[in-house]
Amino acid sequence: MNKHLLFTVVFLFSILTIFSQNYNVEYYNIEGELSSDDLLKPEFGRYDGYKLPMTEGELATFIVYSEDFNPIIVLVTPEDKVYFQSKKNPTGLASFTSEIPETGEWILYVLGGKNDLGNYLFQYGFANKDAQVVPDSKDFCGTLNFLKSHSTAHFVFLEQLMGKNGTVK
Repeated sequence: MNKHLLFTVVFLFSILTIFSQNYNVEYYNIEGELSSDDLLKPEFGRYDGYKLPMTEGELATFIVYSEDFNPIIVLVTPEDKVYFQSKKNPTGLASFTSEIPETGEWILYVLGGKNDLGNYLFQYGFANKDAQVVPDSKDFCGTLNFLKSHSTAHFVFLEQLMGKNGTVK
């Protein structure tokens, strides 16, 4: 009797897993530092660079925070063109969220001035196209799975998505 119950539970779980929507939302934290060993260009400042493979249509977010300096973020396309550059903010925070227009290896630079040194926190995340469509409000399990997937990214994409899709009920 116990074998049948275990088989039934495993079978039902497998069916739910196979047929449930999988929303791919990723989020990462990097504790970085601008040090005297980092590259320095007089017109550019001191910087760290990160290569990020991204896919057309993904929603991407980048956040850099430092208590030691006021960072700037620069996002460069696979063709080596500046796609976005933040302004210097006296709060020590720079951020940017956008839909990615082309697939390839992008570079994100964390910039400080030529004399800036110190620690920073770099957080970035991605949401694939499926994770950008809020499920029908009648689909409770789908909505719950959608929200659970976005919880891994601390819900940073929902504000952007709410402008496109309305509210999650």
